[in-house]
Amino acid sequence: MKTPSFWYQSRSMLSKILYPLEELYDAFRLKNINAKQKSGAIPVVSVGNITMGGSGKTPITIMLLKLIQKNNIALSPHLITRGYGGTMVGPELITAETPPHICGDEALLLTQHAPTIIARNRFDGAHYAYNVGADMVILDDGLQNKYLKPTVSFCVIDGIHGFGNAHLFPSGPLREPLSEAFERIDAAFIIGDDKKNVKALIPPHIKIFSAEIIAHTENIDKTNKYIAFCGIGLPDKFLNTLKDNDINIVAHEFFADHYPYTQMDIDRLINTAKNLEAQLITTEKDFIKIKSITNNLSQIHVLPISMSCNEQETLVQFLKERIKIT
Repeated sequence: MKTPSFWYQSRSMLSKILYPLEELYDAFRLKNINAKQKSGAIPVVSVGNITMGGSGKTPITIMLLKLIQKNNIALSPHLITRGYGGTMVGPELITAETPPHICGDEALLLTQHAPTIIARNRFDGAHYAYNVGADMVILDDGLQNKYLKPTVSFCVIDGIHGFGNAHLFPSGPLREPLSEAFERIDAAFIIGDDKKNVKALIPPHIKIFSAEIIAHTENIDKTNKYIAFCGIGLPDKFLNTLKDNDINIVAHEFFADHYPYTQMDIDRLINTAKNLEAQLITTEKDFIKIKSITNNLSQIHVLPISMSCNEQETLVQFLKERIKIT
């Protein structure tokens, strides 16, 4: 689904209309959170968010992975994701050849960086990872997992959008009440400027780190005109990143998060680009799905991004302390 704009408005009639469904969602959520988390045999780093999609969980997961590898905090960390948008239940290792409709787009992005396991049940996934040689697991989108107890838990927050209108789905973007989530969080990353002053809402026991999106534009010809398109939770973040890096965007089209592109979609976008004498540009996550359905990629460019933590040494020390590395 596309992220509703009213989620990020302070007063919205539509949010009020949906409030009874918010209460129903909360009742259903409470009914399904009684599973007791179990500890695994190896350290577990969990990365998640309190809002629905788009905060930057996957780039933060990759950043933490690289820091862990660089600083020898673990020798063979494996990544675990539930494979949203795919049909695989797992636990099972995937490869770059696994079709995205089987494992999901984010999983294929992760597998470019470390062994990646699909597991709807994260405890089973951690046990599987241990058996195939992992000495640590990093959970992508692990904050609401019911089965595996994390060694350290990170929450990712978008600084521009914050917690939106602070209502639960579908009245707002929250997956769970802030107070409940904060009880399980050890540290938070605020991505970009803290426009909503979320720091004031975060309890003092939670360590706060700041992070920035780094766009890698080396292979982007900035003399060209581009049409931006993507299917992510907060698509305006992608558009703003392009504009902030002086990429000439003449039009854009946003699809639903995890949108399953078809050949018809790609043909239409290419024709639109030809009519405007432009080329297409999208995210790495979207491109993973597109290249699985078409070979017509010459006019489609990708903007790779990464995350940079502004307190990297402090973050490394924090990880070592929590994972008990001396």
